[in-house]
Amino acid sequence: MRTKLPFLPHRFIALSLMTALAMSGCSRMGLNNNALDYQKVRLAAPLLLPDGVTARPSNALYPVPATSAEDNQYQPGEKRRQLLPAPPKITVLPENGLILGRPDRPLLVNDGNGYPLLRLEGDPTQGFELLTAAVRASGLTVQSIEANQRQLRVQSEGRSYWIRMNVAGALSQVMVQDDARRLSDQAIATRLLAAIQQAWPNN
Repeated sequence: MRTKLPFLPHRFIALSLMTALAMSGCSRMGLNNNALDYQKVRLAAPLLLPDGVTARPSNALYPVPATSAEDNQYQPGEKRRQLLPAPPKITVLPENGLILGRPDRPLLVNDGNGYPLLRLEGDPTQGFELLTAAVRASGLTVQSIEANQRQLRVQSEGRSYWIRMNVAGALSQVMVQDDARRLSDQAIATRLLAAIQQAWPNN
């Protein structure tokens, strides 16, 4: 047999008060958690660096929104939305964000092994067109052109060579290979590349 407990109003009222306090506890406790101290911030004197010490310039990524007197009257628990300024738009450039212009006259350099190369920066398509024009103007006999592979087969002093352009991003390097596709003699490569550099079209 079940015993029916008597209804106690004071227990119900106490339970309801405890539930209400628990639900509003965060907002009530927020009155003394120093959440609004930032409104009292004032500008401080700039930091002074010792003589001879330099620091990189500091630029704000996002502008700080201006506040009004009404904003400073904000109280915890109020439902108010602060609109932040939109970040600047990012302009996406073609070709994966990289714009390459017409290459200038290449430089005759040596790699880590001392092998001569022509180094140029710019659009590789225009670079190969300029390379082809320079090879023709240098007096070398052009036997074949493989534009897709960016290489030319030329003849000098009765022997055939390959003038090949390798591309890595904005940087291109031109090398000389013999007819067997091996690196040619350094002296011969220097002579051929110097002639190509000298005949390079002016921009």
